[in-house]
Amino acid sequence: MRSQPFVGLASLTSAFLAVCSAIAGLIYVQYPYLHMVLIMPFLIISIGVDNSFLMLKNWRIHYAETRAKGGGASSNSDEVLVRAVTEVSVYVFITFLTDGLSFAIGTTSDFLAVRVFCTYCATAILFLFLYQFTFFLALMSLYCGREANGRHWLLCRQVNPRTRGLGKKIEESSSRLCKNYAFFLRRASVKYFILLTYLAYLAFSVTWIFRLRLGRDS
Repeated sequence: MRSQPFVGLASLTSAFLAVCSAIAGLIYVQYPYLHMVLIMPFLIISIGVDNSFLMLKNWRIHYAETRAKGGGASSNSDEVLVRAVTEVSVYVFITFLTDGLSFAIGTTSDFLAVRVFCTYCATAILFLFLYQFTFFLALMSLYCGREANGRHWLLCRQVNPRTRGLGKKIEESSSRLCKNYAFFLRRASVKYFILLTYLAYLAFSVTWIFRLRLGRDS
């Protein structure tokens, strides 16, 4: 019941729409296109999924608090969503602003490839901002309301209370597994092993950096 696969799919769809809108819009105005622009979707998806996770996680926190206080979370799911998005909107806006400004500064570069790539990325981030606060939030409101009303994640029908109890047992077992994993990582031997592995990786990387051939030497 708590599974939200369609929220993740909506996040990917909003990123896909942002990429398509940016590429189509810039090509329509006859802006140059380079093959390196094909890297852009991976950057936009990472930004979109990260912000979507923040909004969904904050909604779960507010929803759990509302239920703990004895409030009717099922009837006030929209109010819970409004409070959650209002609280996290500052972080999401700062993420979009910093990423957008970074690529906007790159549009002033003297190198054509950098200028074209940053222009496409900055435009895609602008579209992603619009789609996430319109398309994504609309679908998130529907599916969060579904969860608050106790409906199945796929069939959208009322879930049997016995099935809910089984879901709680699965959540408790996963929580127990995470705790055991955390205790395992806190062991001194494990900490030293991770540190030595990281130092070996760092030394290997630095060694090969100085062996790379750049420019005309390649």
